[in-house]
Amino acid sequence: MEAQGGTVQVVASLMCADLTALGAAVRALEAAGVDGFHVDIMDGLFVPNIVLGPPVVAALRPLTTRPFEAHLMVRDPRPLLPALARAGCALCLVHVESRGRLRRTVEAVRAAGMAAGVALNPQTPPALVEPVLDLVSRVLVMTVRPGFAGRPMVPGAARRVAAVAALLRRTGSGALVEVDGNVNPRTVGPLVAAGARVLVGGSTGLFLPDQPLAVSLVRLRAAAARALAGG
Repeated sequence: MEAQGGTVQVVASLMCADLTALGAAVRALEAAGVDGFHVDIMDGLFVPNIVLGPPVVAALRPLTTRPFEAHLMVRDPRPLLPALARAGCALCLVHVESRGRLRRTVEAVRAAGMAAGVALNPQTPPALVEPVLDLVSRVLVMTVRPGFAGRPMVPGAARRVAAVAALLRRTGSGALVEVDGNVNPRTVGPLVAAGARVLVGGSTGLFLPDQPLAVSLVRLRAAAARALAGG
Protein backbone atom coordinates (compact mmCIF):
# COMPACT_ATOMS: atom_id res chain seq x y z
CA MET A 1 0.00 0.00 0.00
CA GLU A 2 0.98 3.61 -0.45
CA ALA A 3 2.33 5.35 2.59
CA GLN A 4 1.27 8.73 3.90
CA GLY A 5 4.00 11.19 3.04
CA GLY A 6 5.00 14.79 2.63
CA THR A 7 3.93 15.21 -0.97
CA VAL A 8 0.59 15.76 -2.64
CA GLN A 9 -0.47 14.11 -5.89
CA VAL A 10 -2.77 15.68 -8.47
CA VAL A 11 -4.95 13.54 -10.72
CA ALA A 12 -7.00 15.05 -13.54
CA SER A 13 -10.76 14.48 -13.69
CA LEU A 14 -11.36 13.71 -17.35
CA MET A 15 -15.11 14.35 -17.19
CA CYS A 16 -14.17 18.02 -16.80
CA ALA A 17 -11.97 18.12 -19.91
CA ASP A 18 -13.08 19.13 -23.38
CA LEU A 19 -14.69 15.84 -24.40
CA THR A 20 -14.00 16.59 -28.07
CA ALA A 21 -10.25 16.67 -27.36
CA LEU A 22 -9.58 14.17 -24.59
CA GLY A 23 -6.47 12.80 -26.25
CA ALA A 24 -4.91 16.26 -26.49
CA ALA A 25 -5.73 16.94 -22.84
CA VAL A 26 -4.13 13.67 -21.72
CA ARG A 27 -0.95 14.41 -23.66
CA ALA A 28 -0.77 18.01 -22.38
CA LEU A 29 -1.30 16.96 -18.78
CA GLU A 30 1.33 14.25 -18.95
CA ALA A 31 3.79 16.77 -20.37
CA ALA A 32 2.92 19.12 -17.50
CA GLY A 33 3.62 16.38 -14.94
CA VAL A 34 0.19 15.33 -13.73
CA ASP A 35 0.28 12.25 -11.49
CA GLY A 36 -2.63 10.39 -13.09
CA PHE A 37 -6.11 10.49 -14.57
CA HIS A 38 -9.41 10.17 -12.71
CA VAL A 39 -12.28 8.67 -14.70
CA ASP A 40 -15.80 9.11 -13.32
CA ILE A 41 -18.04 6.24 -14.39
CA MET A 42 -21.75 6.61 -13.68
CA ASP A 43 -24.88 4.60 -14.42
CA GLY A 44 -27.56 7.29 -14.28
CA LEU A 45 -29.01 5.60 -11.18
CA PHE A 46 -26.52 6.00 -8.34
CA VAL A 47 -26.16 9.57 -9.59
CA PRO A 48 -28.36 11.15 -12.32
CA ASN A 49 -25.61 11.44 -14.91
CA ILE A 50 -23.61 9.38 -17.42
CA VAL A 51 -20.34 10.62 -18.91
CA LEU A 52 -17.44 8.18 -19.44
CA GLY A 53 -16.95 4.42 -19.55
CA PRO A 54 -14.35 1.66 -19.99
CA PRO A 55 -14.03 2.18 -23.79
CA VAL A 56 -12.82 5.73 -23.17
CA VAL A 57 -10.13 4.45 -20.81
CA ALA A 58 -9.08 1.85 -23.37
CA ALA A 59 -8.81 4.51 -26.09
CA LEU A 60 -6.73 6.87 -23.96
CA ARG A 61 -4.52 4.28 -22.25
CA PRO A 62 -1.91 4.11 -25.07
CA LEU A 63 -1.46 7.91 -24.99
CA THR A 64 0.21 8.17 -21.58
CA THR A 65 2.37 6.34 -19.08
CA ARG A 66 0.45 7.84 -16.14
CA PRO A 67 -2.00 5.63 -14.23
CA PHE A 68 -5.77 5.72 -14.66
CA GLU A 69 -8.13 5.42 -11.72
CA ALA A 70 -11.83 4.63 -12.11
CA HIS A 71 -14.32 6.19 -9.72
CA LEU A 72 -17.47 4.07 -9.89
CA MET A 73 -20.59 6.04 -9.06
CA VAL A 74 -22.85 3.10 -9.86
CA ARG A 75 -25.35 0.94 -7.97
CA ASP A 76 -23.47 -2.31 -8.63
CA PRO A 77 -19.76 -1.95 -9.42
CA ARG A 78 -18.93 -5.62 -9.96
CA PRO A 79 -20.16 -6.10 -13.56
CA LEU A 80 -17.84 -3.26 -14.68
CA LEU A 81 -14.65 -4.57 -13.09
CA PRO A 82 -13.40 -6.94 -15.82
CA ALA A 83 -13.82 -4.29 -18.53
CA LEU A 84 -12.02 -1.66 -16.46
CA ALA A 85 -9.13 -4.01 -15.79
CA ARG A 86 -8.85 -4.86 -19.49
CA ALA A 87 -8.99 -1.17 -20.38
CA GLY A 88 -5.93 -0.52 -18.23
CA CYS A 89 -7.17 1.00 -14.97
CA ALA A 90 -4.63 0.66 -12.18
CA LEU A 91 -6.98 1.65 -9.35
CA CYS A 92 -10.73 1.30 -8.89
CA LEU A 93 -12.63 3.33 -6.29
CA VAL A 94 -16.00 1.95 -5.20
CA HIS A 95 -18.57 3.68 -3.05
CA VAL A 96 -19.52 2.57 0.43
CA GLU A 97 -23.10 3.37 -0.56
CA SER A 98 -23.21 1.01 -3.55
CA ARG A 99 -25.18 -2.23 -3.41
CA GLY A 100 -23.69 -5.43 -2.05
CA ARG A 101 -21.27 -6.18 0.74
CA LEU A 102 -18.44 -3.67 0.62
CA ARG A 103 -15.70 -6.15 1.49
CA ARG A 104 -16.77 -8.54 -1.26
CA THR A 105 -16.81 -5.70 -3.76
CA VAL A 106 -13.33 -4.54 -2.75
CA GLU A 107 -12.07 -8.11 -2.96
CA ALA A 108 -13.56 -8.36 -6.46
CA VAL A 109 -11.66 -5.23 -7.50
CA ARG A 110 -8.41 -6.78 -6.35
CA ALA A 111 -9.24 -10.13 -7.93
CA ALA A 112 -9.72 -8.32 -11.26
CA GLY A 113 -6.11 -7.14 -11.02
CA MET A 114 -6.59 -3.53 -9.85
CA ALA A 115 -5.68 -1.76 -6.64
CA ALA A 116 -8.78 -0.90 -4.62
CA GLY A 117 -10.04 2.28 -3.07
CA VAL A 118 -13.24 3.21 -1.31
CA ALA A 119 -15.27 6.43 -1.67
CA LEU A 120 -17.53 8.26 0.76
CA ASN A 121 -20.42 10.58 -0.08
CA PRO A 122 -20.64 13.77 2.02
CA GLN A 123 -23.25 12.43 4.47
CA THR A 124 -21.71 8.96 4.96
CA PRO A 125 -20.01 8.29 8.33
CA PRO A 126 -16.23 7.79 7.82
CA ALA A 127 -16.28 4.81 10.19
CA LEU A 128 -17.98 2.71 7.50
CA VAL A 129 -14.69 2.34 5.62
CA GLU A 130 -12.87 0.76 8.57
CA PRO A 131 -13.78 -2.87 7.74
CA VAL A 132 -11.92 -2.67 4.40
CA LEU A 133 -8.91 -0.56 5.32
CA ASP A 134 -6.69 -3.63 5.20
CA LEU A 135 -7.53 -4.00 1.49
CA VAL A 136 -7.49 -0.45 0.09
CA SER A 137 -4.81 2.04 -0.91
CA ARG A 138 -7.09 5.10 -1.15
CA VAL A 139 -10.03 6.58 0.72
CA LEU A 140 -11.80 9.13 -1.47
CA VAL A 141 -13.70 11.80 0.43
CA MET A 142 -16.30 13.50 -1.76
CA THR A 143 -16.23 17.21 -0.96
CA VAL A 144 -19.30 17.93 -3.12
CA ARG A 145 -22.52 16.07 -3.79
CA PRO A 146 -21.46 13.58 -6.51
CA GLY A 147 -22.59 13.39 -10.11
CA PHE A 148 -21.87 16.75 -11.71
CA ALA A 149 -18.89 19.08 -12.09
CA GLY A 150 -18.81 22.56 -10.63
CA ARG A 151 -20.90 21.97 -7.52
CA PRO A 152 -20.05 23.93 -4.34
CA MET A 153 -17.97 22.35 -1.63
CA VAL A 154 -20.08 20.98 1.20
CA PRO A 155 -19.70 22.58 4.65
CA GLY A 156 -17.29 20.78 6.93
CA ALA A 157 -15.35 19.07 4.14
CA ALA A 158 -11.99 19.61 5.85
CA ARG A 159 -13.34 18.19 9.11
CA ARG A 160 -14.40 15.03 7.29
CA VAL A 161 -10.95 14.73 5.72
CA ALA A 162 -9.40 15.11 9.16
CA ALA A 163 -11.71 12.42 10.55
CA VAL A 164 -10.71 9.98 7.80
CA ALA A 165 -7.01 10.77 8.23
CA ALA A 166 -7.32 10.16 11.98
CA LEU A 167 -9.05 6.83 11.31
CA LEU A 168 -6.22 5.77 9.00
CA ARG A 169 -3.61 6.68 11.61
CA ARG A 170 -5.50 4.89 14.38
CA THR A 171 -5.82 1.68 12.37
CA GLY A 172 -2.27 1.80 11.01
CA SER A 173 -3.52 1.97 7.42
CA GLY A 174 -1.14 3.06 4.70
CA ALA A 175 -3.98 4.33 2.49
CA LEU A 176 -3.93 7.88 1.16
CA VAL A 177 -6.79 10.32 1.58
CA GLU A 178 -8.07 11.60 -1.77
CA VAL A 179 -10.46 14.53 -2.20
CA ASP A 180 -12.81 15.17 -5.10
CA GLY A 181 -15.05 18.16 -5.70
CA ASN A 182 -14.36 21.90 -6.10
CA VAL A 183 -10.68 21.38 -5.35
CA ASN A 184 -8.79 24.49 -6.45
CA PRO A 185 -6.08 26.86 -5.20
CA ARG A 186 -8.61 28.74 -3.04
CA THR A 187 -10.05 25.67 -1.30
CA VAL A 188 -7.19 23.21 -1.17
CA GLY A 189 -5.30 24.59 1.83
CA PRO A 190 -7.59 23.30 4.61
CA LEU A 191 -8.03 19.95 2.83
CA VAL A 192 -4.29 19.31 2.62
CA ALA A 193 -3.75 20.58 6.17
CA ALA A 194 -6.40 18.07 7.29
CA GLY A 195 -4.60 15.17 5.61
CA ALA A 196 -5.55 15.03 1.92
CA ARG A 197 -2.67 13.70 -0.16
CA VAL A 198 -4.34 13.13 -3.54
CA LEU A 199 -6.27 15.95 -5.21
CA VAL A 200 -8.75 15.46 -8.04
CA GLY A 201 -8.41 18.50 -10.28
CA GLY A 202 -11.59 19.33 -12.16
CA SER A 203 -13.56 22.23 -13.54
CA THR A 204 -12.57 24.77 -10.85
CA GLY A 205 -8.94 23.80 -10.30
CA LEU A 206 -7.49 22.38 -13.48
CA PHE A 207 -9.68 22.67 -16.59
CA LEU A 208 -10.16 26.43 -16.64
CA PRO A 209 -11.18 28.58 -19.62
CA ASP A 210 -8.36 30.63 -21.15
CA GLN A 211 -5.72 29.13 -18.86
CA PRO A 212 -3.23 26.50 -20.05
CA LEU A 213 -3.44 23.19 -18.24
CA ALA A 214 0.22 23.43 -17.25
CA VAL A 215 -0.41 26.76 -15.51
CA SER A 216 -3.45 25.41 -13.67
CA LEU A 217 -1.46 22.40 -12.49
CA VAL A 218 1.41 24.57 -11.23
CA ARG A 219 -0.98 26.80 -9.28
CA LEU A 220 -2.78 23.87 -7.71
CA ARG A 221 0.48 22.23 -6.69
CA ALA A 222 1.78 25.51 -5.27
CA ALA A 223 -1.30 25.95 -3.09
CA ALA A 224 -0.94 22.38 -1.83
CA ALA A 225 2.77 22.90 -1.10
CA ARG A 226 1.98 26.01 0.94
CA ALA A 227 -0.52 24.04 3.01
CA LEU A 228 2.01 21.25 3.60
CA ALA A 229 4.52 23.85 4.77
CA GLY A 230 1.98 25.29 7.18
CA GLY A 231 1.40 28.45 5.17
